[in-house]
Amino acid sequence: NNSDGVFSGGKLVFSTGAAGSASASTSKLQITSDGRGLSNFTAKAWVRFNGQSTPSIQGSHNVSSITDNGTGLYTVNYSNNMTGTNYTVTTTQENYSWDTVVKVTQPADVLAGSCKLAGVRVVNNNYEDSRVICMAVFGGQ
Repeated sequence: NNSDGVFSGGKLVFSTGAAGSASASTSKLQITSDGRGLSNFTAKAWVRFNGQSTPSIQGSHNVSSITDNGTGLYTVNYSNNMTGTNYTVTTTQENYSWDTVVKVTQPADVLAGSCKLAGVRVVNNNYEDSRVICMAVFGGQ
């Protein structure tokens, strides 16, 4: 057998390795006691929220809250911190303005416990609240 599913320390760990060599196995997927799936191919966090007025979460995984930092400016706070800042943030949005984009405000704003986002109009570089903002995080187990 070259794969194992072992329950250990409050999580289920799936590993792969050479047949008959448990010591050479490598963890590929962990399912934690709180239901998170940790691997290189699962989202570490995701959220969909309304960014107008007071931000409200419509659906999420590993996101505890959204902080409103002003018009078009948000901080997405994680329930469980990332292990560092080497992770990828993907965003999309829906708004009344066709030319609004949501992006990480700057590389330094990708933190272990949160990420700062900005809704910006391309045509004039002004900040704007968006009706729907979606964000997914990969990496940074």
